[in-house]
Amino acid sequence: MNTEPFTQPNLKNLNSRVRLIEDKHDSSISQAFCVEICGTIYAPAARDSVIAEISVTDTTNGVNKFKPVYAFIANGQIDYSHVFCHTAGLGRLPAEVTTLPHWMPVAKIPVHRLALPGAGKRNLQFTVSILAGGGNTELAYAVYGVVYENFSLGYIELEENIHRAKTLAVRLAFVVAATEKKISPNVVAVIRNWTRNNMALSGVSIALNKLLAQTVAFLPGCARIYSRALCKKITAASSLKVRCDIIEFCLRVAGIGGIIAFEQLLLLKNIANWLEIHRERFRSMLENILPLRMHEIGDMEISLGIAADMDNGQICQQLSKEYRKWNARVINRNPDIENQAEHMLKLIADIRDECAE
Repeated sequence: MNTEPFTQPNLKNLNSRVRLIEDKHDSSISQAFCVEICGTIYAPAARDSVIAEISVTDTTNGVNKFKPVYAFIANGQIDYSHVFCHTAGLGRLPAEVTTLPHWMPVAKIPVHRLALPGAGKRNLQFTVSILAGGGNTELAYAVYGVVYENFSLGYIELEENIHRAKTLAVRLAFVVAATEKKISPNVVAVIRNWTRNNMALSGVSIALNKLLAQTVAFLPGCARIYSRALCKKITAASSLKVRCDIIEFCLRVAGIGGIIAFEQLLLLKNIANWLEIHRERFRSMLENILPLRMHEIGDMEISLGIAADMDNGQICQQLSKEYRKWNARVINRNPDIENQAEHMLKLIADIRDECAE
């Protein structure tokens, strides 16, 4: 029996390559990086199963200025807590010296799983490490570089766009508040807290945005035009999730005074439309943050989803849908929800009586 201690030879006897392939899945075709290895792996014959660990870095700006490649999670968001890493089991090596004479695939990595730092031509470095001993011992490694044309926005660009959208959201929130002509200190405090939790914005910037919003509010029709322009820029720069966060921010700003003026309510409805937020989703957010009792003047489309172009049959159908929703909330542990449900059921009954006349 050979009792000599195992000595680690040169780890560079392993070779790797990466090919961009078409990955057919059901009826769709997407791109994937196929990672392959060949060459020699040294390991004690009695060693347990080994794994191949594949990591990726972006070396577009040079090896010394590399950027991490992150993982996309299921809902399309970038997981900044996890630098991308893929592991694949290779089983137990048959001998102390295992030679792979031909290219052997070890991983197929879908391109959409990688969050790259930027768009355009990227230099990607793939590192394949052969690990044993529960991943504590590296037996061999190989490095391979590929040039990949990234047609999607990189995470640096996405972060810049989100920051731009949130900066514009502060202006939008001030415009919503300024429809009351006077912006209270409580509103400024809410906006300042939001910026503190979501981004870095100086007190000077907040003051300037407040002054701009007050100026816009006193110019006839200007608030609508300015808000629409802001929403267009926000929509172009952000995802639906970010836009929903922004409309929620605007709703909370509008609710500081306790009563929502009709002009303010219409502006909020338009903002949701310009931000391309589905009407039912907006109505659900409105019900939770600004219930009907806070509205100075009601709006049937906002409160009950009744549009001006609906006929009696469509109105009755919509009222039945709303009745089922609010009737289920009449008995609730939260007295505010219970009171809101009773108020809505009374409103539905009144409109039904009007339709029956």
